Amino acid sequence: MTGRRPVTFALLALLVAPLLLGVGPAPAAASSPPEATPFCERSLTRSLTYSLPNATVESTTAHATVVNGTAADWRVNATFRNRSTVTRLRGDESLRRRVVADASGTVSPANVTVAAAGPRTLAFRFRTDDFAARTPGGLLRVDYFHVRGSEFRTLSCDRLTLVGPPETTLSNRPTETRTTVRSTGNRVVVTDTADYRPASFFVFAPDGTPPLLRDGLTAAALALAVSGTVAGNLAFVVCVPTAVLAAGFVSVHRLFGSLPRSGLRARARELGLTVLGLVVVGVVPTALLLFFDQSALLVAVPGLAVAGAAVVVGPWTHSSRASLVPVVAGVAAAGVAAGVGTLLGLLALRTGVATTLALAAVFAGYPLGVAASSGRPARRPTALAALAFGLAAATYLPLTVAGGSLYAVAVVFVALVAFGLAVAAVPFALVGVGSVGR
Repeated sequence: MTGRRPVTFALLALLVAPLLLGVGPAPAAASSPPEATPFCERSLTRSLTYSLPNATVESTTAHATVVNGTAADWRVNATFRNRSTVTRLRGDESLRRRVVADASGTVSPANVTVAAAGPRTLAFRFRTDDFAARTPGGLLRVDYFHVRGSEFRTLSCDRLTLVGPPETTLSNRPTETRTTVRSTGNRVVVTDTADYRPASFFVFAPDGTPPLLRDGLTAAALALAVSGTVAGNLAFVVCVPTAVLAAGFVSVHRLFGSLPRSGLRARARELGLTVLGLVVVGVVPTALLLFFDQSALLVAVPGLAVAGAAVVVGPWTHSSRASLVPVVAGVAAAGVAAGVGTLLGLLALRTGVATTLALAAVFAGYPLGVAASSGRPARRPTALAALAFGLAAATYLPLTVAGGSLYAVAVVFVALVAFGLAVAAVPFALVGVGSVGR
């Protein structure tokens, strides 16, 4: 391939590739999550600050019962330290209306009734629509607490009791809420909600559903709830950076494929460029992995060492497939190390898989460089590298997280890593150019 057109195309592609991020607008900056239940400690205390500055909320409990399939009837009991607070709120209708309006949140104050539930306790009753949704298989998913992505409304009551439809049982395990969740049949009690911890999805399955079918339907119900978020993350956190990587690799191939062949046999130069390529390319994913989990060293070190040895030996071989040896050897070594480390309990399976996939994307830059020097199409190395990087990105980042400015930072960060890997393939391409003529 000769002429200035490939070089011009390569330079333009390298400059334009990062601008692909502009087509993927990230969500707006996230504010603090809303409170799950009105009239609990936080909202009630805030509403009483100016009206009754001496009033103290001692405890609050919330009870929600699913009705009509999708709505919920709520009863929130608020116990005050002084009996006079209850007396004052019951006797002063104007004050009571003002407190209810300030603490009701998204609930219409007109739909709230207040009654005494004890000498120091008031009961707030109201109904919320769109509390739950029916899902395939006859399950019911309570998604009232879900805001977006992995963001949920926070709990500030001392105890939340949730009652699902009759003849149903809680089928998911909302342990990620960092609260204590106990369930008996269709009755769920959530405690340990101090520090305004987030709620979760609650899925109820009909009694008598076979366990295997119930688990599958529950997983489907949860997946449907976040399908839009997952699709968005796949597009902007995985697909866009992977496209940047592929465009960069193709540009490197076009650029170096258009250079005249030198036919040099300067082995010292080749060895130096090879080591430089390994250092530049290897340090990037290794540092990234170590930032998340230091146990990634158990996989990265064997993979880089074996691939490095294979790359050093590669220029002295005459085989047309010698450039694939570092990829196969490095990934195999990383995979074996990941498997052994996982079996011995030294690292998590997720870390091992992510490290292996990241190294596979890196090592694919070497056959790309050889292909650039020989004139062979770089479609296969580029496709393999892009696939490995895309899988690595999907493994690193939780696909249900999409909220606020941090999401935009994640997209830019992963795309810049992809662009950096494409640029770091240049030393590999130089090795390929200098290896022609063997």
